[in-house]
Amino acid sequence: MRYLISYDLRAPNRDYERLYSALDGIGAKRVLESAWAVQVTNMGAAGIRDWVRQYTDDDDGVLVSPLQTDWAAWRAQVNINDV
Repeated sequence: MRYLISYDLRAPNRDYERLYSALDGIGAKRVLESAWAVQVTNMGAAGIRDWVRQYTDDDDGVLVSPLQTDWAAWRAQVNINDV
C-alpha cells in the first residue's frame, strides 16, 4: 500500500537530515517540502507514524494516511504513481 507522510517540524534551527535520510532509506520520495510518499507492505499507518516519530522531536506533528487511487497534486516534486 502507498502512504502519504506529512509532518510539521517545529523546533527552530534543528537539523532533520536524519529523518530525511531514514525516509530515503525506506524508498520514500519527497512529494512536497513536508510530505513524502512511500510504498510499504509490512506496516500500516500507525506503524509508519511510530517509525517516523523516532526521528522527530516531541513537539513535532506527524500525519500518515493511505493514498488511494484517486489523488491530485499540483507542482509535486515527484509523481506519486512512481513511488
